[in-house]
Amino acid sequence: MSNILQDIMGMIKRRLFISIPSDEDFFFISKRTKTVKKELKPEPEADSNLIKAKDLKSYVIQDTKFIIPRLIEGSGGDVFDLTASDDWMIYLKHTQVGNATYQVLLPDATSVAYKYRVIRFISDASMQGSNHAELVTFNGQFIDESSSNYQINQHFEGITLWSDGTRWIVIQAKAH
Repeated sequence: MSNILQDIMGMIKRRLFISIPSDEDFFFISKRTKTVKKELKPEPEADSNLIKAKDLKSYVIQDTKFIIPRLIEGSGGDVFDLTASDDWMIYLKHTQVGNATYQVLLPDATSVAYKYRVIRFISDASMQGSNHAELVTFNGQFIDESSSNYQINQHFEGITLWSDGTRWIVIQAKAH
């Protein structure tokens, strides 16, 4: 195991980190024996293994609730259709500089599949002023009491929509 430990220490020393591991990357996992008698030994017993990221991810997902959003990267004139999507957390990013709008089409709020459904949108720092995303309702449905498209046009803006079976209702909105 000294080769793996040397590799890990070398990566830490050189500050080599990856932000999102691929499914084929490996992690080194070690579990020490929990008894006091064995823990006080100069070299305590440890059960060490290499595990692939995909195996670790499936293990962690069983007991942990965390969110991996769908990324939408758009520029002026782009249209993204969520009408058949199961995604409920959407991360919006703008890839164009200047006056540019892209649209995100919301699912049908009256559909059985989307009744009582929550969809959350979060923007990054690229959303500002004239660079924005518009949430467009299906067939003229309403967001709250408005038939207008909802604009996300601020840094790190967030909005959570809920379908009551007839329209989308804003249940949370945050902007800087």
